[in-house]
Formats: sequence, structure tokens, C-alpha cells
Amino acid sequence: MCIRDRTYIAALLICNILSGILTSIELLLSQNFLNSLTVFLSGYITIETLLFWLISIFLASVAMSGCTYVSSCLNSLVSDKFNLYITNRILEKTTFFSMKEYDNVDLYNKIHLALEETPNRCLTLLTTLFSTVRLTTQLIGITILIANYNVLILLVCIVTSIPMLRLSNRAVSYTHLRAHETRSNL
Repeated sequence: MCIRDRTYIAALLICNILSGILTSIELLLSQNFLNSLTVFLSGYITIETLLFWLISIFLASVAMSGCTYVSSCLNSLVSDKFNLYITNRILEKTTFFSMKEYDNVDLYNKIHLALEETPNRCLTLLTTLFSTVRLTTQLIGITILIANYNVLILLVCIVTSIPMLRLSNRAVSYTHLRAHETRSNL
């Protein structure tokens, strides 16, 4: 892979981090807008303050949409680059095969399997990594917002989410087992 390909991956990572940060910023702006709306209804602030928060929320949403679009484009570009890289590597290795070796069904199936599955596995790994980075960034931001609001609410959220984590692990494990069962049945 060349430096430019690594740049695309770094840009994709940065987009996912920004997306996670923008989620927390949107929540913070929404909270300030709602607080301003309450104060506005009491008659203590002007409509300009209310409009400021509303425009800020809109701009954060536009930035989030832009980040999502750029991330989608970069993801597609990285996907194409991975497919090209892996195809070229396999072609380099198979260039020296004789025609007789291509008659071997096992060898042909292995080459075909490598061309089909390897890019998907790499992309699944990258997608999972980037999603984890984005979600972790969102979780940290939301945790900070909740902790600033009320630590007791944060503790209740943590305690109530523990059973959900255990349930989601069971669902993934069951799905994983079903995939192995289906594969062995083929």
C-alpha cells in the first residue's frame, strides 16, 4: 500500500472521531437551546439568543452530515484500494503458476476464495475499528455531558446498562455459533 492509501485511512479515522465529537456537541447545543427557550418563555432573554442556539444546532447538523458524506466516500475509496491491492498481490503470486497447476481444482478454489473473502474481511475489520472509535468518542462525550449535569444520573445509566451489555454479548455469540453451524452444513 502506498502513502496515499494510508492517508485515506487516516482521513477516515479522523472523520469518525469528528463524527463522535459532533454528536456530543449537538447534544450540548440542544441542551443550551432548551435552557434558553425556557428562559425566553420567562421573558429574561431576547430572541437573538434563542436564534443563536438554533443556528448553532443547524450548523452542527450540517457538519455532521458533511462528515458522514466524506466518511462514506472515503470508505468506498478505501474499499476499492483494498480490493485492487489484494487482487494485484494474488496476481503477482499466481503469475508463476503453470497451466497445469490451474487445472488443480483445490488451487483454483483457494485463489477464488482469497479474491472473494480477503477484501471483505479486511474491510469488515476496518469498519468495525472505525465504528468502535466513533462510538467510543460519542460515549466519552455523552458521559462527560451527563456527569456535568448530574453524577447520580450517570451512575444510574451505568448500572442499568450493564445487563444490556451482557444480553448483547449473548446475541453476538449465538449469531456467531449459527454462522459456524451454517458453514459446516454447506
